[in-house]
Amino acid sequence: MNSPSRLSASDIEKVICQAGGITIEWRTGHQPVTGFAVAPSKTTERQIPLADFTAEHVSEYIKAFHGLLELPGMCLGARVKEGIVYLDVSLVVEDVVTAAALAADADQFAIRCLHESRSIPTDEATTGSQIGQEKGSQRYLTLRKTIKEALP
Repeated sequence: MNSPSRLSASDIEKVICQAGGITIEWRTGHQPVTGFAVAPSKTTERQIPLADFTAEHVSEYIKAFHGLLELPGMCLGARVKEGIVYLDVSLVVEDVVTAAALAADADQFAIRCLHESRSIPTDEATTGSQIGQEKGSQRYLTLRKTIKEALP
């Protein structure tokens, strides 16, 4: 079985404009359909009016966050809402507790449940005690450190 390949900036722009969004692991071309997507840093968020949005925006975004997008599980996330394209770097994880903890650390309003294709408000995703336990785990601390080191 062949692995997916990277989409060009032009291809990504077309999918965003036609489908209303995308979650794509840019380094491999894989588009996850299960798990929970969370933007682990507000510094990666960009907003562009849909009427002005071009492949050049995608290229510039990928260049700006290349180091972060090269990490396993990191995805270029995009959605169109009310005429605005929202871009971010999202991490797709398998469990809601890790996603909620990352979201809480980054002051994110919500996480995205990919397999149900819906947003879940961070404060409704799990309990505070579960998030606290997750934030104290070595696995979580290593993950946060890796993300922070890869940010420009």
